Amino acid sequence: VPGPPAANTSLELEESYATIDSARRVVFVRGPVVEGGDDFDLYEFTLGADGTTSEPLGLPFSGPEFGEGDPQLARDGSFLIFTRWDHRVGWQQTCDLYLSFRGTVGWTIPVPLSEINTPAPDYAAAISPDGRWLYYRTGGRYQRRLLAPVLDSARARTQ
Repeated sequence: VPGPPAANTSLELEESYATIDSARRVVFVRGPVVEGGDDFDLYEFTLGADGTTSEPLGLPFSGPEFGEGDPQLARDGSFLIFTRWDHRVGWQQTCDLYLSFRGTVGWTIPVPLSEINTPAPDYAAAISPDGRWLYYRTGGRYQRRLLAPVLDSARARTQ
């Protein structure tokens, strides 16, 4: 993650999987560097045109109950797809894709992408450059779905 103050100066924290939208808002993963650790959370900052950054803040739904990773911001910043798991049980047993919409007052409570999640680990979402397709990994295989129906279904379940 480039530039102060968002730059990680601690060897005890991992920061990775940055994704950026057209307004230069960046979401990334931060967590402790420990053997077997998977307690990662999502943070957000804004990248200024001059390369400066705002202070990274944890996303409001990201915290100690779950681990989160693999963030994928929509190009326009209107939604975020990410991986979530119960780190007390284990990544392989509970890993699924979730979606949160950015509203006028912040992020919505994430909803699971139940129309594509399976009993196998579901993770590593990516959106095609034209915004039509959602790519992700499940059960050791890559999958592709039209994004619009996935968004419509998630929006219908958003509080």
